[in-house]
Amino acid sequence: MSDMSSGTGEGLLLFLDWTIEKSELPRPTASALKTASKKVLSVEEEWQGVNLRGLNTEDLLRRFSIRSRSEYTEKSLTVYRQRFTQAVNMYLTYLDDGDWRPRHGRTSSATRNGAPKNATGKQNNSTTAPHLEPATQSPVEQAPAQAAPSVHAAVLDPGLIEYPFPIRPGLRARLILPDDLTSSEAERVAAFIKTLAFDTPAD
Repeated sequence: MSDMSSGTGEGLLLFLDWTIEKSELPRPTASALKTASKKVLSVEEEWQGVNLRGLNTEDLLRRFSIRSRSEYTEKSLTVYRQRFTQAVNMYLTYLDDGDWRPRHGRTSSATRNGAPKNATGKQNNSTTAPHLEPATQSPVEQAPAQAAPSVHAAVLDPGLIEYPFPIRPGLRARLILPDDLTSSEAERVAAFIKTLAFDTPAD
């Protein structure tokens, strides 16, 4: 049976369908995230059952880029990669009862009956429930969609977004990055983060 709380590829698409059904996100935006997610996940033969918490996202996106390079421009590939990453982060934050919505305010129908329940049946009492602007342009024309920031996003400098990022089960970091981050800048950030890693010496 399909389960939105499964934490799998199938659960991710069910979650995005739910955001459309409950007007948690504008339909064009959720549809764009769903399209990108399905295209990226299709690199795996059994993508419906892929465990997103244990997924090597970097390797999956690398293989997606290689397979799709002849079909899309590099700019389109970048948009698909970022939309997929955003969708996964939103979904996992939702499963962890976090504030997964983007920053612009929840749609009226979503707030009409109080805070919605998540896939585990728990009430989400977040008071800052934003939604994304509709994604009406093609991946080539549209800037990458923004990932969900925290409730403290209002204090950030203009042009910065706070992204939730799952480090390991039970531990979620937040990255504060420019809203127009380029590919070369992203590579520099990734290289810097690698320098922060350390391994505990074996006994």
